[in-house]
Amino acid sequence: MASKYDIIVVGSGPGGYVAAIRASQLGKKVAIVEKESLGGICLNWGCIPTKALLKSANVFEYINHAKDYGIDVKDASVDFPAMIKRSRGVAEGMSKGVQFLMKKNKIDVIMGYGKLKKGKKVEVEDKDGKKTEYSAESIILATGGRARELPNLPIDGKKIIEYRIGNRFNNLASMTLHDFTDELSSDSPAPGGGSVAALSGALGASLSSMVANLTFGKKKWEPLFKQMSQLSD
Repeated sequence: MASKYDIIVVGSGPGGYVAAIRASQLGKKVAIVEKESLGGICLNWGCIPTKALLKSANVFEYINHAKDYGIDVKDASVDFPAMIKRSRGVAEGMSKGVQFLMKKNKIDVIMGYGKLKKGKKVEVEDKDGKKTEYSAESIILATGGRARELPNLPIDGKKIIEYRIGNRFNNLASMTLHDFTDELSSDSPAPGGGSVAALSGALGASLSSMVANLTFGKKKWEPLFKQMSQLSD
């Protein structure tokens, strides 16, 4: 692997890997730095796996209202571990798709934690703690966002959990629908106005939980929240 590039992209989410691909298509020598999984939070833990769970919940919702369409369905139930397994499979498939695109476009993938250094350099620390410096004429920072911890709602990994909701549930293979709806009960609101909070709230509503989404500032998701409340009626 080379140590000097035309462009180094730090972060392989939708912003990072798309920028890397386009730069390579324009004839640049490109490397992309990722600390965990190609595709970033969106593909691995955010929108994609959450939407996969929501799709399963939507199917369940349709089954529960099948009579409205002239169809009789009895004894429908949710296999929550199977829902999680499908969601993780979708996310892993998307991540592998990004890996393929990196190889197809001849982009070097550098796994590790990237840190911007003086002199147009990026220091990357791998999982074993080894640090390597790479240089480039241009460096693109596409590290994405972070879950913001609110003063009165500290993340404890139990009642207050961050966007890696899929990671936590994936590790609990025995989790039942009751466990999940208890996690998203009315006394455990979903703070945040972003897409993951909105989709997680919609998931809980579809699975018969009472969910309260808390937002600060502009209520850009208000129309969606109204639809979610109708689902739980």
